[in-house]
Amino acid sequence: MRRISSFVSFMLKEGHSTYRLKLLRSLHLYWPSIPRPPVSLEATGMALARLFRSLAEDGDLHNLSIHGAEQIVLYPDVPAAITQLTTLEWLNVADARRRTINMLSGLRCPFKVAIISLGSPRNEADGWILSILDKHLLWSLQPFTATLSYLTIATRRFSAPDDPVFPNVTYLNLSTADIRWVRHYVRAFPNLLILSARDCDIPEGRAEYGLRRAGNLSEQETSGTWQSLTSYCGSILTLYLLAIPKHIPKVVFNEVEDGLQSGMLRTVLGGARPRQLQLTLDGAFWLLDPDFLSTFTHYGVDALRHFKLVVKVDALDDVTYIPEALESAIDHVIKPLQVTLVAVTIEVDLSWYCVPRKFEPPLPESDPIEEVLEGWDVDAYAHRIQDKIGAVSPALRSVTVGLWHHRTRGNCQVTLGLTYESFDDSDEEYCSSGSESDGEDLMEV
Repeated sequence: MRRISSFVSFMLKEGHSTYRLKLLRSLHLYWPSIPRPPVSLEATGMALARLFRSLAEDGDLHNLSIHGAEQIVLYPDVPAAITQLTTLEWLNVADARRRTINMLSGLRCPFKVAIISLGSPRNEADGWILSILDKHLLWSLQPFTATLSYLTIATRRFSAPDDPVFPNVTYLNLSTADIRWVRHYVRAFPNLLILSARDCDIPEGRAEYGLRRAGNLSEQETSGTWQSLTSYCGSILTLYLLAIPKHIPKVVFNEVEDGLQSGMLRTVLGGARPRQLQLTLDGAFWLLDPDFLSTFTHYGVDALRHFKLVVKVDALDDVTYIPEALESAIDHVIKPLQVTLVAVTIEVDLSWYCVPRKFEPPLPESDPIEEVLEGWDVDAYAHRIQDKIGAVSPALRSVTVGLWHHRTRGNCQVTLGLTYESFDDSDEEYCSSGSESDGEDLMEV
């Protein structure tokens, strides 16, 4: 409380207060789950309301981030003051509930970026309210249909047949895609360029997967699908169930799922036929699996120009000899792509391996897997790729090999030839343009 009161007093004290308010372009408010020491909600609310009213009158605030949003807007004057702002272009609200969503409906700003995360239900009544908000969340953003271009939604489902249309949204990031209503997403976001979906709300079962995919494919063939989509980021299963019947130039599988199904991977690659592909594996053992390796001789990868393979080392796999698996990748993954391949990246990631599971002791200082990779020559491996592939492929321009999160060796990366940044996170590109500005102040309430 003292910190926010001091900040508000500084911003609004007599003498050049208008100048200070003009300098504040980005504001981050954070409410901890258990404030220490306990704070006065009314006093905090009064201070924040004064600040936002002053910013509405004399400020030029572009970016606002509120974590613990429902607690911060409990004091009625706070949401009322925030709705007076007319300069906001970037909004991030986390733990949003009824009051926060109602506040969104009252905003009249030229929003370009909205990042909304609904809170988890605290009881049965709260869960019922949140389920209603899920279904009608897009209506709270209806005032921004003409300006919104980037939307991130962290909720279970929010698509509905009568949702408003957002013709300028080109980036949609979903924590959970509601696979049952793909046609509603297509209708609400007709000009989508980038789709990111971390998970899908569907029970496990191959029979269920087939029915959902067939249903979505049939609906999109009848009602239409995205013609503008250029990039997908998420899991293999989600893209399989979405069944988007078109070429997708860039595909990033960065969500590792249990039990990769090689047949499913071949199906989605055959449909998307990407020119850029990132594939994340949950263990090096896949690089010795004949069924998986056959993927790279099938239709769907014959147009690949940029390929990135991320191998997350499995702490429970004490059988696979990783250097052998990596050599297999050269002959059975990269070599079949040699005709079109321009850039290849291989990353070995130990971030899972070094983090002990719950109730398990930490790894000993001397560990067999880390000892093997301690002596792995990253530079020599990169040169072997270049020698084997580059000798017969005039297209190859770049080879990058990296080892990450090794406890004693540290991170290391080698690039031969040109450096490509083909797989930068689109999230970061959008968010950094809106969240970085002069005069940013971070406050923990």
